Amino acid sequence: MKNLLACLAVFAAFSVSGQNFSPSWNPDADDNGSIGATDVLATLSVYGNEWGVNTSLTCDYVPTDSEQWFVDVLTGQVVIDSLFFQQIQLTSSEVYVIGCPEPVIDTIVIEQTSWLFPSYIDLDYPELVFEDISVNEAFVNFYINYAAGTYGMYLIAEPENVSSIYSAGFPLINQWYYNAQLPFGADFILNESGIDGNLWNSPNDYVQFIQLIPYWHYAE
Repeated sequence: MKNLLACLAVFAAFSVSGQNFSPSWNPDADDNGSIGATDVLATLSVYGNEWGVNTSLTCDYVPTDSEQWFVDVLTGQVVIDSLFFQQIQLTSSEVYVIGCPEPVIDTIVIEQTSWLFPSYIDLDYPELVFEDISVNEAFVNFYINYAAGTYGMYLIAEPENVSSIYSAGFPLINQWYYNAQLPFGADFILNESGIDGNLWNSPNDYVQFIQLIPYWHYAE
């Protein structure tokens, strides 16, 4: 027994000198400022127990089917092969017509369809990016903000000839976002029509229709 106490005392001394703190164990059990026999005996009470970070943390929240799908996308349980994006915008602007001194209201309809494919996948962060780099540029980003506990999607879409539309004075929306903590609420719905367009935060009423349909499968 004396030999065991001596060995434990040496072990405790090296442990204290080799590190400045131990987040889950205090070697000075009696808080007297020194490591003595009482502290060594306290060590015997936990001898043989597992040591390290508790990785068995669980969550008892039961997500909706749509929320579970979003979580599975971020964890890689769901693999998105492609995304189909479609939008219709109705935008107006005052324009001058040759021979007319006063401007008139002109209205144009902007339609865009795009197929987006994976361009960047990082399941450690996690962040997933899908892009269409054709004449109809589109970009979708799925992500989580651990600091805020929010889940989000960021969508950028610029139809063909977007620069001429802007230069003619027609306002156009090219960015949408969704950012929310669990539970998402009734505004986040995934069904046969895709991700419900009503959830997208749009700063004005130009957008008449927006649709984002994921084509996906479960990871093997």
